[in-house]
Amino acid sequence: MSNLGFRGSRGLILGFSGDNCASFHIAKALASHGSKIALTSRTSRLEELADSAKRAGSELHLGVDADDEASMRGAIEQLTSEWGALDFIVHSLVHVPSGVLARPLTELTKADFHSVVDIGVLSLIQICGMAAPLLRNSAAPRIVTLSSESSMLATPNYHVAGIGKAALESASRYLALELGSHKILCNVVSFSAMDSDGAANTIGKENIERTRSHLAKRSMTGLTCDWQHVVNGVLWMCSPMMQNITGQKIVIDGGYSASYF
Repeated sequence: MSNLGFRGSRGLILGFSGDNCASFHIAKALASHGSKIALTSRTSRLEELADSAKRAGSELHLGVDADDEASMRGAIEQLTSEWGALDFIVHSLVHVPSGVLARPLTELTKADFHSVVDIGVLSLIQICGMAAPLLRNSAAPRIVTLSSESSMLATPNYHVAGIGKAALESASRYLALELGSHKILCNVVSFSAMDSDGAANTIGKENIERTRSHLAKRSMTGLTCDWQHVVNGVLWMCSPMMQNITGQKIVIDGGYSASYF
């Protein structure tokens, strides 16, 4: 892993929420390989998460509210001033209003649907547009978005979140098409259920534990997904070693989604 080419690279990771989230583990690994990392958190949580962002190895910790285009532009303006280029973006923004997944999908309100899709999907499209000039200043620009196989497989207690992830994956493919002429590669890393704070808050810790127990029994490897599996997949997708691969998705789930038994 020491030759992935991250020394001196600059990366933006969207959606930082503390020590027990994907962005923490990804940022820490990238920083350990010599990358400069900018993390974004909700503006209201910047002070609360400051120490956690430092533990993750971030050089910059920016306030971005994904439903506020002005705050996103402000972050890109600061990155333009500080760095002048971006080598990679990792998108891990997701939001599901409290209580939504406990109710039937047929009771979903328009406001809740827009909240999920605007924050989880439109934010990727907007940040790619805003950051495109910075990415074009990189010799190997990469965009990686994080997803779940619940985008493809109906999963209990996940309905609109899965719909949002399906839309996110589709958006990534169309961004790959649009940005490919600039040699900006855009891909998805999808992984099975993790015991993260976000998952626990969204669908409940007991549901996560039951799902992970089921996956351990049914995956081809007999293993559940852990943070190192996810981190290694994301690092490769962000690295200059990955070449001419775009509009794709890699799935980290021990082969569960490819098995019929």
